[in-house]
Order: sequence, then C-alpha cells, then structure tokens
Amino acid sequence: MRYEIRSGGEVSKVADGLIFAAAKAQDPLTVTAVVALGGDRHLCCDEIIVALDGAEIVGAATIAPKGESGADMPEIVGVFVMATHRRRGVGRELFVRAIERCRARGLVPLKATLITRMMRVLVKKLPADALRDVQIVDHSHMSPW
Repeated sequence: MRYEIRSGGEVSKVADGLIFAAAKAQDPLTVTAVVALGGDRHLCCDEIIVALDGAEIVGAATIAPKGESGADMPEIVGVFVMATHRRRGVGRELFVRAIERCRARGLVPLKATLITRMMRVLVKKLPADALRDVQIVDHSHMSPW
C-alpha cells in the first residue's frame, strides 16, 4: 500500500471518484462515503491523503484547516476505505497520517468527529500519544455501522 498527499483540485476529484467507485461496487457503506466525502463537505478540505493499491485509490482521509464549517478548529473531515480493503489497517494508517500531517502543518489542536462504530474502535486502539492534540467527538452511537 502506498500513501500520498494530494491538494487543490485533486481533493474534489478523489472524493468524487471514491463515491462513484463505492456505488459501482455496491459497497454497503456507500452512504458513509457520501456522508464523509459527498456533497459540498469536501470543499472545506485543502488536502486529501490517499491510499493506493497499485494505481487504484482505495481509501482517503480529508483535512479541513478551518474545520468543516470553515470557522472552526482544524478537522479531519472524513476517513473512507473501500470495502475490499477494510480490516487491513488502511483506515488506521490514513487516520494517523492525517493527524501527523495536521501536526506538520501546525494545524493543532484539531478535531475528529467519529460517525461509525468502526472508527470508534479504530481510535480506541491507538496509543494515547497518537491522539495528543486531537479532540475526538464521538457520534458513532447515531450510526448503524
């Protein structure tokens, strides 16, 4: 697995591509992709970290330097991994790399809102040091996933 940082117009292109791929694959968590990356949500993001399996983008984590609302603290807006690549550590790696990238850019403290139980489990398994400077907002109880 290879990880890259993309910025500018690539953010929307990658987000739209992942939503299309998830829908085409009839991924049961396509709704999560639409919530995490769809609509205008990714427009607040200036960087996206992608996971690549060969040339195929199989996951992404988005960074919004002013938060999702554009007037808040820096935020990791969405982490999404295609169903074919879940449970392999890709989401964890994307989340950790997004945190590290925010730190490197001076975007701390930062916020991460959890909207799935899978993300809650992932975060609980991370060492405390990995989450320093990160405010976790847990809304996973509202999700069927």
